[in-house]
Amino acid sequence: GYPKALQAKTRPKKEQPLDTTYKLTPGKSKGYVRKTKEEHPNNCWGSYIQFGARNFALNAIIRMGQAILTPDFYTELRTEQQLGYIVHSGLRFHEKALGMLFLVQSSEYDPYEIELRYQAWVPLVLKKLESMSNFEFDTYKNGVINQLKEQDKTINERHSTLYFEAITMNEQFNYKEKIIEAAKKLTKDRVSAAFKDALNQAKKASLNIYVLSKKSTGNTPSVSNIEFIQDKAQYKKTAKVY
Repeated sequence: GYPKALQAKTRPKKEQPLDTTYKLTPGKSKGYVRKTKEEHPNNCWGSYIQFGARNFALNAIIRMGQAILTPDFYTELRTEQQLGYIVHSGLRFHEKALGMLFLVQSSEYDPYEIELRYQAWVPLVLKKLESMSNFEFDTYKNGVINQLKEQDKTINERHSTLYFEAITMNEQFNYKEKIIEAAKKLTKDRVSAAFKDALNQAKKASLNIYVLSKKSTGNTPSVSNIEFIQDKAQYKKTAKVY
């Protein structure tokens, strides 16, 4: 067979790479600061927000909130405030945990100023979500469900789906159907409450990255309850994992 012909051997269990997902603690957000390469003119701020362990209901909740928040995040911070050319938010689903990423790259504003603008945006978008009509919420819900129902269009997409279902989802080949079932049961209040907790500065579990360009003034972080990581290796040794 192929293993014999290729003289392939299975690595010992202890030498096999692990897909480690670090567990962030609610209310104790982490931060990490670094300088860019000398020739790079841009600052960048990014915040990964961890909602919790993977399950179908939480998956549906985040997809719903992401569909509502993402356009608003881009419109406010990119179109209206013009903080930077790259303004992105989206799903960040790992094998054992689910979350979202918010990111802005800017040559004009340092990451601490960007973070302040993001913090000012959060209560406004949460209020928008809370006051949304049920009809508008159901429109977003139908959009999320229809997206989940879309069939793979290329061999590459089909391969990615099958790999994900077989490996990451441990042979759960109907996981999208289960997310659809969970999405159908969602109410506006449930999604609103979940995002209110997840984005609350005092409650959220997040990892925040501050990338400073060489010309940055180096202003100090503006959010006080973030614990900054000084030694990445040491943090990984002591951090909890899923």
